[in-house]
Formats: sequence, structure tokens, C-alpha cells
Amino acid sequence: MNYLAWIGIVVGLFGAEGVVFRVDGLAPDFLITESAPPTSAWLAPQADETDSQKLVRLYREGQFVEAANLAQQLAEETVSTTAAENWLELKARAEFAIGDYAAAKMTIDAALERLPYSIRLRWIGAEIYRFNDLTAEAQRMLIELDDHWTRNGWRYRTAEDQIAVAERRLANGADAKDILQNMLQPLKQRFADDGQVDAAIARLALAKGDFALAAENFQRAVDRDPSHPDYWFGLAQAYLPSDSEKTEEAIQSALAIDENYIPALLSMAEMSLHAEQYAETKSLIERVLAINPHQPRAHATLAVLAHLNNEHLAESTSRSNALAHWSGNPEVDHWIGLKLSQKYRFEDGATYQRRALVYDETYLPAKMQLAHDLLRLGQDLEGWQLAEQVFDRDQYNVVAHNLVTLRDRLSQFRTLSAHGFVVRMEAREADLYGQQVLDLLRQAKQTLVEKYQATLVEPIIIEIFPKQQDFAIRTFGLPGGEGFLGVCFGRVITMNSPAALGATRVSWQSVLWHEFCHVVTLQKTENKMPRWLSEGISVWEERAADVSWGQSLDPQFREMLLGTDLVPLSQLSGAFLRPASPMHLQFAYYQSSLAVQFMVEKYGQEKLIRLLEELATGVPINNALATTMAPLKELDREFLEFAKQVAQSFGGDWDWAAPDLAETASAAQWQEWNAKNPKRIQGLVNHAAALMRESKWQAAADIWSQIVTVIPRGLNDAWLQLAICYRELDRNSDEQQTLATYCDLASDDVGAMERLIELATETADWPTVQKYADRWIAVQPLIASPYRHVAVAGKHLNLLPQRQRALEALIAMAPVDVASLHFELAQVYREQGRIADAKRAVLRTLEQAPRFMAAHELLKNLIDAENKSASPDPATKPDQTSTPKSPGGEIPVNNENEKLASRNTLRTTQAESQPQERS
Repeated sequence: MNYLAWIGIVVGLFGAEGVVFRVDGLAPDFLITESAPPTSAWLAPQADETDSQKLVRLYREGQFVEAANLAQQLAEETVSTTAAENWLELKARAEFAIGDYAAAKMTIDAALERLPYSIRLRWIGAEIYRFNDLTAEAQRMLIELDDHWTRNGWRYRTAEDQIAVAERRLANGADAKDILQNMLQPLKQRFADDGQVDAAIARLALAKGDFALAAENFQRAVDRDPSHPDYWFGLAQAYLPSDSEKTEEAIQSALAIDENYIPALLSMAEMSLHAEQYAETKSLIERVLAINPHQPRAHATLAVLAHLNNEHLAESTSRSNALAHWSGNPEVDHWIGLKLSQKYRFEDGATYQRRALVYDETYLPAKMQLAHDLLRLGQDLEGWQLAEQVFDRDQYNVVAHNLVTLRDRLSQFRTLSAHGFVVRMEAREADLYGQQVLDLLRQAKQTLVEKYQATLVEPIIIEIFPKQQDFAIRTFGLPGGEGFLGVCFGRVITMNSPAALGATRVSWQSVLWHEFCHVVTLQKTENKMPRWLSEGISVWEERAADVSWGQSLDPQFREMLLGTDLVPLSQLSGAFLRPASPMHLQFAYYQSSLAVQFMVEKYGQEKLIRLLEELATGVPINNALATTMAPLKELDREFLEFAKQVAQSFGGDWDWAAPDLAETASAAQWQEWNAKNPKRIQGLVNHAAALMRESKWQAAADIWSQIVTVIPRGLNDAWLQLAICYRELDRNSDEQQTLATYCDLASDDVGAMERLIELATETADWPTVQKYADRWIAVQPLIASPYRHVAVAGKHLNLLPQRQRALEALIAMAPVDVASLHFELAQVYREQGRIADAKRAVLRTLEQAPRFMAAHELLKNLIDAENKSASPDPATKPDQTSTPKSPGGEIPVNNENEKLASRNTLRTTQAESQPQERS
């Protein structure tokens, strides 16, 4: 399923290169010294506070005007060039933070007249010059910096100067690993207690997507100086992909120091943007613009909001405002495109990244994001080329390295094409269940495209990864995302194969059906639909396809619906942003599907289709809902009433309150408790469980039978417990019937399926064997047992295609009984009239077992049949020879003829011995 639930994954999903550091709002690192006072001294004025301490406090609290004035005063009073450099740098930064770029330039110019050899002032001055739209002069300043460093490197020994040079070299394309190992790490040894060095290493790691290294070093910086808001915010970004709670804590720590800390406000606006809380996004951006009316990312975010609201003039105006002071700033278009891609507007996002690259063709964040966008649009050739270009330029770039490495592994995958789909799978898995993947996709296409009146852009690309890490890299750019099963981007689906899930049991068919439904709805709306609606339709369609798929109402969901966890329909996307627990995330999927169920039952399928069509034109979701169905307030009220009615009807008039008796109480105690507390469903469940512990199987079966009558669905384990009771009572027929009901409700319990198949085999109930062996394969397609059952059932039911695929899968697993399997496959091919394929199969039998006489006989018959079919004599009669049986009739686990396979092997031509490829 498309479990894109928390904001943290966004950085990994759409490129860590989106993290860009500017001087805007950042405190100068030179203010971090070993003699820095404790935290309390920074957060409030102290009686013995010095002017320099006051200056730092004012700056960190966001009082930039006061800080700039005091910095000017201190710079004028000091005769120390080092102190003057510090105060003038801070003054320029403070002026830059409030958007007074002209004043900041004047400060830099005056400072360089006084301190002509400063490289720190030139490093921040270049950025300030850019925001005065003086890009040529900014480049000249950087050249001067390089010249001073080259000629007089011995002069610049402070940590501040060394960090400035390192960051300049990184921006100029130097190898990040070289900078880290040969500049920053030695600097860390020299200044072991200096937090600014830790922060510099962390910034480098964060910009390259190395979040673990970034978190480690930002934490060190915070430990050294917990009053620095930049360090806390850097720590928040480092935890973004992995720990939402720590991210939130770090952001709040930064805001505790400066309640108007611009990077934190922008981050909060970004989060509300993802949650589709657009009014809150705009409010936060207004707070930023009240501090700095020219802040480029703030205006870029307004452009994103305008784009999402289909307000093209406002989008253009906001973009122009973002570029007003630096007309060639590539970060503006990169940011707009990044946010649009995170809204699944990949084509629009790619357009903005190309604009950014027009301004600066070497701007790697835009190039990396464009690679992501193109790969998600199915434009693989250019996408992989761009990723390689980024990696060639920056071999520290973790995302680019991961993608380039993955591309080499993907080149070894098997490609299957049919019905407008291109499926890429590991070769062995393609042999085992690749055809079933294509069959399911064909079925889903026939069902859903017509149902939603959609026209698809083909081919649809599906990549199935046997390693979870490869799936994560293809999907997010970074390892991680272990809770994700699959992701759809519109034309491209990525998903984990069962091999990647370890002990997790999930039907790959349900995942694939869910993701293909995303293909239909995303393409129907041109990727302009809210998260909750996309997920809700996919889960709803899962349940429509198979009652055992998708989230269904159960006791816990019932409690959440009736409690405080139910979210109004208009706020459902927010439920995916920061779920309180994994269960709350699953509940977000369920209640979204319940919202779709409500809309279909209340307003009809045609209105749902009309809603999707409205969204495709760019109409915001709330407006589209009001136009196609009812006013939003009415919809919210009706949905809440509907959801609570669904919950209350679950179990009828039974009481779901938790018992006050321990679960481990005896059956007698539970019987007594239930007599005093009738209609308490959990009391019945605990009573039945106690009876089973005491081996009172019939009494337990009676209670379980009562429970499944009251709640036939949603308490699925009751069916399994009832089946266990019947097994202990040797009531095989009842056990089989009960297991069949249970397996129809639980798509992933392979143990129950195996037992059901065993019972059905004993009674020669071959349709049941066939059905549940197929379901078993949908969960565990990489083991032999279910294929053996399909082959046996297919033989009895004369299902040649199913039998053929099962035998081919068994052969692909290289079992010990391969000779008999080839022989069985040869018989199937012969029955299908595929004489050439049958000859190849029987020859492979004889390669393994040269003295297998039945195979010799079958080969002779096949040759005779081939000769007769080639004869021009119309009187020639078709071959009437009966199909030889394999020794023992069925597919044996071991075959004695295999013992002869190591000698006297029958030689065949290479053409006859090569396995048949499937496409």
C-alpha cells in the first residue's frame, strides 16, 4: 500500500538535495565559544550581561534590528580587527535576515574597506550581493576569496575562516568526502570543544543526505550550546526522515529561543502544506513575511499554494516576488517544483526543475530532483542519466550513489510486457509468479478503468524488488521506509516482493490491486487529488475485489470511530501526517475508505467519478466536494453520523466494554462472570479461550459458534478458534467449512490455508485445493508447497494452464524431483498440442534420468505425432497413443530415476536443451 504517512519521508522520497542552507536567519558560528555562558544566560537578560553577550542574545531571540544597531556600536568602539570582523558579520546577517539586502550590502562594503583580507565577509558577502541582483560582483567576491586563500592560507587559521573556505570549496564542486576528511575532521581535532565545527560537519552531511552523520554532529553541537536555535533546527532536519517526535521536539526547542525563528516557521508551513491545511500554511508564511517581506522561500511557498488552487496569476506573481532581489536564484524554482512533486504533480515539478537549471545548469539539487521526477514519470533513460551526472559531480551524494548502484541491479531484472504493462522483476521471481502478476494487472485494468471511466497513459511500469533496501532506494532515494509495501506515482508502481518482507505475511495481490487503483485515480485526476481520497478509494476497491483485502472494521477501529480519533472528512489528509501510532496510521486508511463508502452509498458512484473529474481541472477538493455532492459542513456532519452508525451497528446490541476479570481466569469463573454480565462480547471470548485452555473443546466450540453468529466479520480470529475446536473433536467436515470461512476473511494466514488444503485433499475436494493453493501463492510465491497442490488439483480438474504454470514454477526452484516435473510438464504441453515444447521437456527429463522408460516412450510418440502432422497425406490419422504416466501417477517428492542422472546423460542440441523464456 501507499503508506506515505509522515512528513519525514518526504526528504528521502524527493531528494535530500532539497535541503539548502543560506545565511538567511542563521547565527554566525563565531559566536559559539568555549566560554559561552549556560543556557539560562542566553534566554533572558542577566544582571552582569556584557554587551557582547547581549548582542548574541538579541540575535538568537530574533531581535534583528536591535542586534544590528548594537553590532554597529560595538564595531565602532573596538580596535580589535577580530572583534570588528565578528560584529560586522553579525550586523550584515541581521540586516539580511529582515530582508534589508541593500543595508547588508553597505555593511559588507564598509567592513571590507576596514578589513580587506577577510574571507568570512566575502563568503557571506557573495550571498548578500546575489540578493542585490549583483551576480557578477558576487562571483568576483568569491574569486577574491579563493585568491586570498591560495596566496595567504597561513593567515586563516581560525575555525570560522576554515569553515568558510570549506563551504566555499563545496559550493564550487569540490569532493565532499575530501572536504570532510582533509579539512573539517582535522579542524574538529584542533577545536575539539567547538560546536561550530560539529555544526559544519552536520550541515555537509545533511546536504548530502547522510542523516545519521548529521544527527550525530548536530547533537554534539546542541550539547555544547543548547541556546543556539540553528543547531536545534539542524537536528530537526536530521531526524526528519526517521523520527517525527524528535523532529518536533527539536523545532519546539528552536522556537523556545526565538518564537519567530524563520527556518522553523517555514518548516511548520511546509508541514501544514503537506497536511493540506492551506489556511494555516498561509498564516505561517505571513508571519515570516512580517519579519522579512522579501523572504524567497516564503514567496515560493505562496506560489505553490496558488498553483494548487489553480490561481495561475497569483502563482506567477508570487514567483516573481521570490525572484525580485535575485532574479537568477535557482532555489526558487527548485523549491516550487519540489513541493509540487511532493503533491504528486511530477510533470509540473519537472518543469520547474528545468527552469531552475536554466538559471544554473550546475545546480545539483534541481538536477537530482529532476532525475527523481523523470523516474517517477517513467522517463527512465533521462532520469538515470541525470542521477549519474549528479553522482559524477558529487560522489558523496548518498541519493545519487544509491540510485546509480540500483540502476546496475535493475539491469539484471527480467522484463515482462503485456496488456499495456511493463513489469520488472528479479528473474527467478518472474519465473515463479510473473505471469500471475500480469494476469492480476489485466483483471484490475478491466475492472477499474471501466468503473472510473478512465483513459490511461501507457505503458504502466511496475518494479517489484526482492530486497527491501532496493525498493526504498528506488522509491525514496534512501534506505528505510520498512513499513511501506508499495508506492504508486501515477504511471510507475514500486513494491516489495514477498522475499523483501521477511516474516511479514501480506498478499502481494492485494498490494498490487491497491497500487493499480492509484494509477487509475491519479491519472483520472492528473495527480490532482488529496491524499485521503486517493488512499480511501484504493482501500475501498481492495475490499470490493476481495473481502479479505484492505482494512475492515474490527473492535479496535470500532472503538476509535466512537472515540476521539474519528476525523472530519475535510481534515482526513491530516490524519496521515503525524499518526500517534502505527495503529492510527492504519486507522487513517480505514476511515478514508469509510469516507469513500459514505460518498458512494449516499451520493452514488457517478458523483464520485464527477468529483475526480472536477479535481482534474484544478478545482480544490473542498470546492469540488461542495459542487458535486453537498456543502462541506453538511458533508462533515453526515460523514461523522454515518461512521458512528457503522461502528454502533458492529456487533448489534452487544456490550464492548472491557471486563474487570483477568483474562487468565478459569472457565468456571468466566461462566459466573458472564451470567452476571450478559451481552458482554469480550466476556464470551475470554470464556471460550479459558475452555480451550482446559481442553473442553465442545463447550468452547459452542461459544465460538455463538460469537461468529453475532459478529460474522471483524472478529476473524473467532473462526480460527472454532476450527481448532473442531479439529480437536475430529469433526473434519466442520473444520474444513469453518477454515474456508476464515481463510476468506484473512488473506495472509498460510498455516490455515495449508490445513484447509490438507482436509480438502483427503476428501478429493479439488476446487477447494485449487482455490486456497492460489491464495497461498498470493502470500508465499517463493516456496514449492502451494505449487505442488495447484499442479495436483489442476490435473484432477483438467486445468492445463494452471497446471503448466505450477510445474514451470516448481522446475524453476530446482527441486530434487526435477526429472518427474519435466515429464509432467511434457504431458501438459502434449495435451495442449505444443509438441515442440513437449519434446524439449521430455528431453530434459531424460537428461536427468536417462533410463526413465516412460519418458523414452513419450518422446517416441511425440516424434511420431510430429512426423504425422507434417505428412501431406490427408489420410494420415492423428496419434491415438495414450499419455504415459509418471511412476506413481502424481508428482513425487523424490524420484528413484534421479539416481541415474549423473551418468549416461542423453545429449541434445543446445536449441533443444535451453529453457523457454516467457514474456
